[in-house]
Amino acid sequence: MQTIFGDVKLGSVLFQSQILPCVLSSVYSLQFSQLLLVGNDLIPPSLDNFISEGIDNVITTATEAAFLMYEPSMKKALPNFFHLKMRKILNNFLTKYMSKTANTDCPAPVLRENEYVNFKLLLGSKTDETNFTKNPYGTMPSMLLDIMDKQMISPGADWSPKINNMLIRPLSLANSNISGTMLFDKKL
Repeated sequence: MQTIFGDVKLGSVLFQSQILPCVLSSVYSLQFSQLLLVGNDLIPPSLDNFISEGIDNVITTATEAAFLMYEPSMKKALPNFFHLKMRKILNNFLTKYMSKTANTDCPAPVLRENEYVNFKLLLGSKTDETNFTKNPYGTMPSMLLDIMDKQMISPGADWSPKINNMLIRPLSLANSNISGTMLFDKKL
């Protein structure tokens, strides 16, 4: 069923496995309009583990010679091959993938009336997302909290929270040319 992206319920995307189907539920058609490959160099394949080391050397040498001989032609042909053939293969795959309801079905969140949000479960430790009894709120809130802890709140090289170097110092320097100081023209 086609839905509007704004109509996707937040509770539906709290489990990692439901994010892609919920996003795709609001996509009518998905195709590559252009597939461009630009390559500066092609590396010949490495061939080994044949009957003996001598045969490995003969086959590898022959392959390298053929590769060097046809490399300019392959460099010219590969962008066209990707734009025409690979793009068609990928678009066929996307069409088949999108046609399966299971890939684009966004399950509705489980509503519990007259129940408060248990923040210990919501932001608690990561659990197996198939075990709804352990974490009925999904895996995303605890995963996002973990990322925030590691990337923003944990101490950096100077033992202050990383967010200080990422956000607060640059903003205050841009405002007042003094790290950690904000200046305002008017009274607050």
